[in-house]
Amino acid sequence: MLRRGNFCDLAGNQFSHFIRWGIVTVCCVTVAACSSSSGGRKAQSLQLNQSNSGQDRTLFGPRRALAKPKLDPTGVPASPRTTRRRIPVGGGYAKVGKPYRIGQRWYYPKVDTAYNRTGTASWYGQAFHGRKTANGEFFDMNSLSAAHPTLPLPSYVMVTNLTNNRSVVVRVNDRGPYAHNRLIDLSREAARKLDFEHKGTVKVRVRWVGKAPLDGNMRFEEAFLRRQPWYRRRLASQ
Repeated sequence: MLRRGNFCDLAGNQFSHFIRWGIVTVCCVTVAACSSSSGGRKAQSLQLNQSNSGQDRTLFGPRRALAKPKLDPTGVPASPRTTRRRIPVGGGYAKVGKPYRIGQRWYYPKVDTAYNRTGTASWYGQAFHGRKTANGEFFDMNSLSAAHPTLPLPSYVMVTNLTNNRSVVVRVNDRGPYAHNRLIDLSREAARKLDFEHKGTVKVRVRWVGKAPLDGNMRFEEAFLRRQPWYRRRLASQ
């Protein structure tokens, strides 16, 4: 039989033993929870860092791929785009330029007043709208302009669609095209006037007209356009 004093001593020892084990258990659970939480945050941080390298994420997971700078087929990066609502007119400088290489091909800019060649024309529009051209102007897809690999900047050339005999005069103020051995790259508006916007490319003849003014006005191009029979017929039918 236990005495009261012995029972109390035994109960006290058991209670103390229980308290010690309880404290140890709580500490272990707390440390495990902290480790789990820390590991989870590290894993989440790593996952977000990995995902941010190629995706834009929300709290609910990946949303869309981040936009990357676009290159043309030859790997030439696009130039800066203006932040103005209206595309500035003119503002560039006259240049011929030194020989340069794109890919494996060399180009030799020069003044060629006898220039008269046939080849494939393409057109470019929204992706380059408002971006700087090779002579410091800004590309306007709604103007009558063009890019050519070697002709002086800025200059006028007459472009004739050989499938319908429509002709326009365009302002050459940029370099290109460099893909598929194309002869000239026209603005979207020039492609519309020549009626090949929906075809993408067309066989054309390109002839030298003369130097263009630096102020970028379109008086010469518009005056030429108004003299074209096909253009007058189209205006009369509207």
